Amino acid sequence: MTCLFLIQFFSKLSRAISLIENESISGSKLLKTLDIINHMEDDYTKAKLLYDIAIINIQLRDEQQANSLLIQCLNITQNLNNPKQKIDLLVAVAEAYGKLNEYDRAQEILILATESAYATDEQLIKGQLLLEIALGYELIGLEAPTDDLFTQSQTIIEETFKPSTDFPFSELPDTLKLGVAGNINSFRDTTAFLQVTANYYKQWPTSDISIDSTVSVSFDSSRTVNNYRPSSLIEIGYRSHINQKWNLFSDIFIVTNQDLFASRNDSEDLTIIATGLVGIGLNLWRGDKPRKFLDFQFGIGPRYEYDFIKFEERENRVSPVLGLVLLGRNFQLGKFAVDETFAIIPNIDNFGRSTISSDTKLSFLIDENWSFVNRLFIRNRNPQVFEENPAIDFFFTTGVNYQF
Repeated sequence: MTCLFLIQFFSKLSRAISLIENESISGSKLLKTLDIINHMEDDYTKAKLLYDIAIINIQLRDEQQANSLLIQCLNITQNLNNPKQKIDLLVAVAEAYGKLNEYDRAQEILILATESAYATDEQLIKGQLLLEIALGYELIGLEAPTDDLFTQSQTIIEETFKPSTDFPFSELPDTLKLGVAGNINSFRDTTAFLQVTANYYKQWPTSDISIDSTVSVSFDSSRTVNNYRPSSLIEIGYRSHINQKWNLFSDIFIVTNQDLFASRNDSEDLTIIATGLVGIGLNLWRGDKPRKFLDFQFGIGPRYEYDFIKFEERENRVSPVLGLVLLGRNFQLGKFAVDETFAIIPNIDNFGRSTISSDTKLSFLIDENWSFVNRLFIRNRNPQVFEENPAIDFFFTTGVNYQF
């Protein structure tokens, strides 16, 4: 019964407004329509219908009646609690006054709308409302504060969608970046180098995982057995965050035939060093995203060392080790991004057998895909597995990297 009454009520109301629009309603019918609207309980619907009739009167060039209706609509709108409904109607009323060429009145209403938008607690809605007000200024032709409102709304909306650096963190979709680099040197012996990189990162509210890998193949015509030599460097890090500062971590470092660790740069030689660490990490710095960080890690785990030199097995052992690691990702130094891995890893059963290494990468982003990369790798490996390979060694590379 109630539903039927409402259907009949709104049907009559719609027909009355239609009569106004068709210029066939008398003054008594308009008064009756307004009386029906004024008896409605929902203030937003009441204000919206008054605005609709005011727009019809503007079209009929009855500016006095339109102004009266807009005043009634405005009085109701100012008391609305829903910020979205309130700003929608305030901007609409301001635009209506713009059509009446009452620009000062329109300006006053838009200022009132802006104050109401600033009072909104939810940042995303605030940004959207400021954008709506800015567009209202643009439509009416009041351009003075528009650019400022556009900038504010854009900043607020961008900040809303920016991942939070507070714990627990915002979950982000996984990212995978692939890169390729290469060079050719032609002297007495021709040397060619091809490198493929893969960087994967995934962030959850209380944990994250990153995988950085480099696989390369070098060609040198002076090698005795095979001119080609593969090598790889893989770093895997998983962190389970306890709070904003502390985390439990698990790291895996694997190097194969890297000149820093290998005893010789020859094709018949094979060197593998794999280290796994678990322990506790302390966050020393975090940027605007959790993946931009500097952690100090202390852990324990096994290290596997294998050296096959000149067709002879020199090392093949697993040892328990400690790990002191300073791990940094995506430091910003101006336009440069810095990645750092500094690790001191001694054997627990023999502290004389240790590895100290520093891997520093400085990247300058040229555009979305291209970057200029400089890398300095320093290591100290004890004991000296092969007499021609020094305990302390380093290499420096520079070049352009393409990621897709």
